Amino acid sequence: MYSLPPPTPRKLIHTRKVYTRGYLRDDRLWDLEGELIDEKSYTYADRERGPVPAGSPIHYMCARLTVDDDLIVREVDVSVPGVPFSICAGTAAPAKKLVGKSLKRGFRRALDEAMGRTTGCTHVRYLILAMANTAYQTISAYREQFNPELGIPKGHDGERPFFLDQCMGWDEKGPVVAQFFPRFYRGQPPGKQD
Repeated sequence: MYSLPPPTPRKLIHTRKVYTRGYLRDDRLWDLEGELIDEKSYTYADRERGPVPAGSPIHYMCARLTVDDDLIVREVDVSVPGVPFSICAGTAAPAKKLVGKSLKRGFRRALDEAMGRTTGCTHVRYLILAMANTAYQTISAYREQFNPELGIPKGHDGERPFFLDQCMGWDEKGPVVAQFFPRFYRGQPPGKQD
Protein backbone atom coordinates (compact mmCIF):
# COMPACT_ATOMS: atom_id res chain seq x y z
CA MET A 1 0.00 0.00 0.00
CA TYR A 2 2.75 2.46 0.85
CA SER A 3 6.50 2.38 0.76
CA LEU A 4 7.54 3.15 4.33
CA PRO A 5 10.02 0.80 5.97
CA PRO A 6 8.40 -1.99 8.02
CA PRO A 7 7.29 -0.64 11.43
CA THR A 8 8.16 -1.87 14.88
CA PRO A 9 5.32 -4.05 16.25
CA ARG A 10 2.52 -1.73 17.34
CA LYS A 11 -1.20 -1.32 18.08
CA LEU A 12 -3.57 0.99 16.18
CA ILE A 13 -5.05 3.63 18.51
CA HIS A 14 -6.50 6.41 16.34
CA THR A 15 -7.49 6.90 12.70
CA ARG A 16 -8.19 10.22 11.00
CA LYS A 17 -9.74 9.98 7.56
CA VAL A 18 -9.84 13.09 5.42
CA TYR A 19 -11.59 12.83 2.07
CA THR A 20 -11.79 15.69 -0.37
CA ARG A 21 -13.33 15.75 -3.83
CA GLY A 22 -13.57 18.35 -6.58
CA TYR A 23 -16.50 18.72 -8.97
CA LEU A 24 -17.28 20.86 -11.99
CA ARG A 25 -20.91 21.92 -11.73
CA ASP A 26 -23.28 22.27 -14.68
CA ASP A 27 -23.36 26.04 -14.06
CA ARG A 28 -19.52 26.15 -14.51
CA LEU A 29 -18.83 26.76 -10.82
CA TRP A 30 -16.71 24.32 -8.83
CA ASP A 31 -17.71 22.38 -5.71
CA LEU A 32 -15.08 21.15 -3.28
CA GLU A 33 -16.44 18.70 -0.76
CA GLY A 34 -14.75 17.12 2.18
CA GLU A 35 -15.22 14.88 5.18
CA LEU A 36 -13.08 14.52 8.28
CA ILE A 37 -13.63 11.46 10.48
CA ASP A 38 -11.73 10.61 13.66
CA GLU A 39 -12.12 7.13 15.15
CA LYS A 40 -10.59 5.28 18.07
CA SER A 41 -9.72 1.58 18.06
CA TYR A 42 -11.25 1.19 21.52
CA THR A 43 -14.43 2.28 23.28
CA TYR A 44 -13.79 5.92 24.01
CA ALA A 45 -15.12 7.50 27.22
CA ASP A 46 -16.46 10.75 25.78
CA ARG A 47 -17.15 13.49 28.34
CA GLU A 48 -20.62 14.37 27.04
CA ARG A 49 -21.74 11.44 24.91
CA GLY A 50 -20.53 8.69 27.21
CA PRO A 51 -19.02 5.52 25.71
CA VAL A 52 -18.35 5.81 21.95
CA PRO A 53 -17.78 2.31 20.52
CA ALA A 54 -14.53 1.52 18.72
CA GLY A 55 -14.73 2.52 15.06
CA SER A 56 -17.49 5.09 15.65
CA PRO A 57 -16.76 8.72 14.82
CA ILE A 58 -15.37 10.85 17.61
CA HIS A 59 -15.39 13.73 15.11
CA TYR A 60 -17.32 13.78 11.85
CA MET A 61 -17.27 17.01 9.87
CA CYS A 62 -18.52 17.63 6.31
CA ALA A 63 -18.09 20.76 4.22
CA ARG A 64 -18.68 22.12 0.74
CA LEU A 65 -17.07 25.19 -0.80
CA THR A 66 -18.41 26.49 -4.10
CA VAL A 67 -15.92 28.65 -5.98
CA ASP A 68 -15.74 30.35 -9.36
CA ASP A 69 -12.93 30.25 -11.94
CA ASP A 70 -11.13 33.01 -10.05
CA LEU A 71 -11.20 30.87 -6.88
CA ILE A 72 -13.59 33.22 -5.08
CA VAL A 73 -15.82 31.46 -2.56
CA ARG A 74 -19.46 31.79 -3.62
CA GLU A 75 -21.15 29.41 -1.13
CA VAL A 76 -20.16 27.51 2.01
CA ASP A 77 -21.99 24.67 3.71
CA VAL A 78 -20.77 22.88 6.82
CA SER A 79 -22.33 20.02 8.74
CA VAL A 80 -20.98 18.50 11.95
CA PRO A 81 -22.90 15.26 12.54
CA GLY A 82 -20.33 13.88 14.98
CA VAL A 83 -19.01 16.23 17.65
CA PRO A 84 -17.80 15.73 21.22
CA PHE A 85 -19.99 18.47 22.71
CA SER A 86 -23.47 19.64 21.70
CA ILE A 87 -22.20 23.24 21.67
CA CYS A 88 -19.91 22.28 18.75
CA ALA A 89 -22.91 22.28 16.42
CA GLY A 90 -22.62 26.08 16.41
CA THR A 91 -19.19 25.93 14.78
CA ALA A 92 -20.71 25.59 11.30
CA ALA A 93 -22.17 29.12 11.10
CA PRO A 94 -18.87 31.09 11.13
CA ALA A 95 -17.81 29.36 7.90
CA LYS A 96 -20.37 31.52 6.03
CA LYS A 97 -17.96 34.45 6.56
CA LEU A 98 -15.74 32.86 3.90
CA VAL A 99 -18.18 33.83 1.12
CA GLY A 100 -16.43 36.41 -1.06
CA LYS A 101 -12.94 35.37 0.09
CA SER A 102 -10.30 34.11 -2.33
CA LEU A 103 -8.62 30.71 -2.06
CA LYS A 104 -5.46 32.39 -3.32
CA ARG A 105 -2.86 34.11 -1.19
CA GLY A 106 -4.19 35.03 2.26
CA PHE A 107 -6.88 32.33 2.51
CA ARG A 108 -5.43 30.85 5.70
CA ARG A 109 -5.63 34.29 7.30
CA ALA A 110 -9.22 34.75 6.06
CA LEU A 111 -10.11 31.34 7.47
CA ASP A 112 -8.58 32.20 10.84
CA GLU A 113 -10.43 35.53 10.91
CA ALA A 114 -13.73 33.84 10.11
CA MET A 115 -13.42 30.76 12.31
CA GLY A 116 -10.24 31.06 14.33
CA ARG A 117 -9.68 30.01 17.89
CA THR A 118 -12.94 29.92 19.89
CA THR A 119 -15.09 31.26 17.03
CA GLY A 120 -15.07 28.00 15.12
CA CYS A 121 -13.78 24.46 15.11
CA THR A 122 -10.17 23.45 14.58
CA HIS A 123 -11.29 20.28 12.77
CA VAL A 124 -13.51 22.20 10.34
CA ARG A 125 -10.67 24.66 9.66
CA TYR A 126 -8.31 21.78 8.97
CA LEU A 127 -10.85 20.24 6.59
CA ILE A 128 -11.50 23.51 4.74
CA LEU A 129 -7.75 24.03 4.23
CA ALA A 130 -7.50 20.54 2.76
CA MET A 131 -10.41 21.39 0.45
CA ALA A 132 -8.69 24.61 -0.64
CA ASN A 133 -5.68 22.54 -1.67
CA THR A 134 -8.00 20.19 -3.51
CA ALA A 135 -9.40 23.17 -5.41
CA TYR A 136 -6.00 23.78 -7.00
CA GLN A 137 -5.61 20.11 -7.92
CA THR A 138 -9.13 20.04 -9.36
CA ILE A 139 -9.38 23.34 -11.19
CA SER A 140 -5.83 23.91 -12.42
CA ALA A 141 -5.37 20.49 -13.98
CA TYR A 142 -8.82 20.45 -15.56
CA ARG A 143 -8.49 23.92 -17.02
CA GLU A 144 -4.98 23.21 -18.30
CA GLN A 145 -6.12 20.05 -20.07
CA PHE A 146 -9.64 20.94 -21.24
CA ASN A 147 -9.80 24.75 -21.30
CA PRO A 148 -6.29 25.97 -22.15
CA GLU A 149 -7.72 29.25 -23.40
CA LEU A 150 -8.65 30.05 -19.78
CA GLY A 151 -5.17 29.35 -18.52
CA ILE A 152 -4.45 28.01 -15.10
CA PRO A 153 -5.73 30.06 -12.16
CA LYS A 154 -2.81 32.40 -11.47
CA GLY A 155 -4.31 35.80 -11.02
CA HIS A 156 -4.26 38.31 -13.82
CA ASP A 157 -2.39 37.77 -17.08
CA GLY A 158 1.32 38.28 -16.67
CA GLU A 159 1.36 37.32 -12.99
CA ARG A 160 3.48 34.42 -11.91
CA PRO A 161 1.66 31.13 -11.37
CA PHE A 162 0.53 30.68 -7.77
CA PHE A 163 2.36 27.38 -7.30
CA LEU A 164 5.89 28.62 -7.98
CA ASP A 165 8.25 28.30 -5.01
CA GLN A 166 5.68 26.22 -3.10
CA CYS A 167 7.64 22.96 -3.37
CA MET A 168 10.91 21.50 -4.64
CA GLY A 169 9.46 20.68 -8.07
CA TRP A 170 8.27 24.25 -8.67
CA ASP A 171 11.41 25.97 -7.32
CA GLU A 172 11.99 29.11 -9.44
CA LYS A 173 15.69 28.18 -9.53
CA GLY A 174 15.02 24.57 -10.53
CA PRO A 175 14.95 22.63 -13.79
CA VAL A 176 11.15 22.20 -13.94
CA VAL A 177 10.49 25.95 -13.93
CA ALA A 178 13.37 26.46 -16.39
CA GLN A 179 11.68 24.02 -18.78
CA PHE A 180 7.99 24.82 -18.38
CA PHE A 181 7.96 28.46 -17.18
CA PRO A 182 11.25 29.92 -18.44
CA ARG A 183 9.89 33.45 -18.05
CA PHE A 184 9.88 32.95 -14.28
CA TYR A 185 13.12 30.98 -14.03
CA ARG A 186 15.54 32.64 -11.56
CA GLY A 187 18.37 30.11 -11.58
CA GLN A 188 21.77 30.12 -13.19
CA PRO A 189 21.94 29.97 -16.97
CA PRO A 190 22.65 26.43 -18.26
CA GLY A 191 26.32 25.48 -17.94
CA LYS A 192 27.14 28.23 -15.43
CA GLN A 193 28.13 27.09 -11.93
CA ASP A 194 28.55 29.11 -8.73
